[in-house]
Amino acid sequence: MFLATVLVLSILVQFYTAGLAIFLIRRIHRSVAWLFLAAGFVLMGVRRAFVLAGTLTSGASEFDPVSEGVGLLISILLLGGVWKIRGVFDHLNRLRLDAEEQAEKRRKAEAELTAALRCAQETAARLRESEERLRFLGDNLPGAMLYQVDCGADGRGRRFTYVSGGVERIHEMSVAEVMEQPYAIYTQLDEEDSRPFAEFERAAIETMSMFRAETRIRLPSGKTKWILIASAPHRGRDNHLIWDGFEIDITEHKLLEEALQGHGKALEKAVADRTASLRHLVEELGQTEQRERRRLSDFLHDDLQQVLVGARLIAESLVPPHPADARAGDLCKIRDLLTEAVNKTRVLTNGLVTPLLYELGLTPALHHLAGQMSERFGLDVVFEVPDLPEVRQEALKLHLFHSVSELLFNACKHSGTKRVLLRGGISGGRVELSVSDAGKGFDVGGLPNGAASGGGIGLFSIRERIGALGGTLGVDAAPGRGTRVTISVPVSREEPPAPQQVCMPPPAEPAAAISKGRARVLIADDHAFFRGVLVSRLGAEPSLEVVGEAANGLEAVALARRLRPDVIIMDIRMPATGGIEATRLILSEFPETVVIGISAFADEGFRTGMLDAGGVDLLDKKDAGEQLPEMIAKYLDRRGK
Repeated sequence: MFLATVLVLSILVQFYTAGLAIFLIRRIHRSVAWLFLAAGFVLMGVRRAFVLAGTLTSGASEFDPVSEGVGLLISILLLGGVWKIRGVFDHLNRLRLDAEEQAEKRRKAEAELTAALRCAQETAARLRESEERLRFLGDNLPGAMLYQVDCGADGRGRRFTYVSGGVERIHEMSVAEVMEQPYAIYTQLDEEDSRPFAEFERAAIETMSMFRAETRIRLPSGKTKWILIASAPHRGRDNHLIWDGFEIDITEHKLLEEALQGHGKALEKAVADRTASLRHLVEELGQTEQRERRRLSDFLHDDLQQVLVGARLIAESLVPPHPADARAGDLCKIRDLLTEAVNKTRVLTNGLVTPLLYELGLTPALHHLAGQMSERFGLDVVFEVPDLPEVRQEALKLHLFHSVSELLFNACKHSGTKRVLLRGGISGGRVELSVSDAGKGFDVGGLPNGAASGGGIGLFSIRERIGALGGTLGVDAAPGRGTRVTISVPVSREEPPAPQQVCMPPPAEPAAAISKGRARVLIADDHAFFRGVLVSRLGAEPSLEVVGEAANGLEAVALARRLRPDVIIMDIRMPATGGIEATRLILSEFPETVVIGISAFADEGFRTGMLDAGGVDLLDKKDAGEQLPEMIAKYLDRRGK
């Protein structure tokens, strides 16, 4: 058993040694000796394998155990030697690989260093070329100077290391003088600009960034120049503060800039004057248009309409109570045609001007406008405008009225709602009117300047017209949030007109003896034809007696004091003093007098004004022939009761 064990170990050692020898045969270690050594160990292992096989099969032993043991020992020693040799070769191989790697790194480093040196040389060449070009420009460019200043490690010194030849053209000093006297340039700074210049330098040092400044310099010749200085600080290798910069003469540029500013101001003034002139012209055109409208309206109302109304009253008086013949039918047709003509002239007159605006003021006119919007378009206008007694300027009232009218129409057309709030008042010497709704609104930013906001004069035109009066137009709107447009206009403080004093003789005795049982009537109307027709119509009534005629409100007040009439038929629109004011004066002295207003403009606003003054009613002139006698009788009967 021992012998078999020795043989097995010997075989394993010899085969392992042969394998290890074969492993050492590599490309860089190829050797015939290693091949022979491997072959010898293989043969020895094969021989021992045969011996082991024979021993196992026959049980006989053909070799000397001592020699075989010595051989096994020698094989083990050889194996150890081969193993050591393998380690030496591995170490040598690692050294070779490391040497090759270091050599490759050295070659790469040398290549990179060569490329960096070449790049540095090229960069240096370009820098030298750029510096040469820059210095060439500094020496030859008119009105330019390059410089470099060394301020030392503490930053307080001042020594020029380079100055271009442009210093002679800018500072009237030579390069040598600047090099010898570095502070001579700084003494040329204007006193007003020296402090800002020092602050610029200090800020640039704190942030190590370039600064740029425009300053004036006073030259030895007495001239003053503007220069542009751009300079950048940096630290040198010796930690010195270095300034690199340039100067440019911008005197001509400054002169042109000042000239342009002067021309710009002159142009702005010319544009402002032209704009003011155009606004004044627009205002004059608007006022002229309104004057012409009012003149035409007055003509239609005071002349044509009065004639038509008087003719209708005459035609009405000629129609018999029970017309039977063709002539009576023709008279009815004439009466109806005259009625239609009166209505048409009234529509035309109302289209030209707004009588309430001139007769009663802005607030009643706006109130009447709100009612018209409700009647014509179904727009519910919540009216929150108190009486505005201070708004007496005709142009201001006119523009405010038309602007509010346009805003209400736009709200009705575009807001998508049927309810609008109209507010107004006077505060701080300004009259403010606003129209607001909770409709769909719009994007104010998307509204182009000058675009009309839906027909009519539009927001742009309103802004221009209100601006001509010194006012402003504010628009607060957003999609889905409604719209609020506010007009604010300064109003001048005008003293209200002093009440006119009517100096008349003391009143006569009551005229009861003149008209026994008949009511005395005073007719006040500025149109003589209509007044005559009315006198004839009422004079035909057995219960009435016309005791006087007045052509205006002042005459009506004077005759009322002298004649003490029972009834006064008072026209609304008359010169000097209107019918409403005359009614207020008369009834303040004679409250028992019955005053019945008549007007070709039987608007609700005039009716309210007459009732507020103390009158009993307001009658349309075209209905005066039929209804006036009955109305007089009714109100006299009420007074008697």
